[in-house]
Amino acid sequence: MAIHTVVISVNDTVSDLDPLGRRFAALGAPPELGDVWYTATFHQYVALVAADDPTSFGEVGLAVARRLLSRFCLEMDLDAAAALVLRCYLQLPAHPDVVPGVLAMRTAGLELVALSTEGPHVAEGLLQRTGISAYFDHVLSVEEMLRWQPVPETYRHLATAVDRPPHELLIASAQPWDLHGAALGGLSTAYIDRHGRRGFSYFREPDVVATDMIGLATALGC
Repeated sequence: MAIHTVVISVNDTVSDLDPLGRRFAALGAPPELGDVWYTATFHQYVALVAADDPTSFGEVGLAVARRLLSRFCLEMDLDAAAALVLRCYLQLPAHPDVVPGVLAMRTAGLELVALSTEGPHVAEGLLQRTGISAYFDHVLSVEEMLRWQPVPETYRHLATAVDRPPHELLIASAQPWDLHGAALGGLSTAYIDRHGRRGFSYFREPDVVATDMIGLATALGC
């Protein structure tokens, strides 16, 4: 692989999802609903993309949170509780390995791009809170591009947006379906296996597998 640009798909790859479980617990629901909410939100989001009728990730996330929380006796209004879940998601911190991994890749001369499922301000806020926004050449959003993951055309459009041919881009993501679409779009792929969930034989095999961003930097020779 002759990689010039590393595209980092922000969700779960950079952001630490653990606070979501604590938010659900604080609302009086089981903490396990943090993972359930995240998975269900992406499932519904991808289903809408497949139907060629996409909507914002935030709108889907609110609806899923309301549905999950409606099963429990809450001490506040259901809509207000769902809004707190989404706010927690939009303000998640980064995994501790992100800063050294990003710094290593940047020091090695790689161009870095952050890709967000939400509006660009969400990814920009996360990068700024983490102190690494200056290391990124581009912060892009599928909502802003009007191209949706995991449709292969989205990743080809992404390559055009950063003025590089697809084969010079590698996308790093904790979502196998994201990488599958990117591979079909002509990009190299790196699976950030944060949760030990390999074994999706129906998806394209990633070019690189790492457990975190430091491992990715090492695999890329940084």
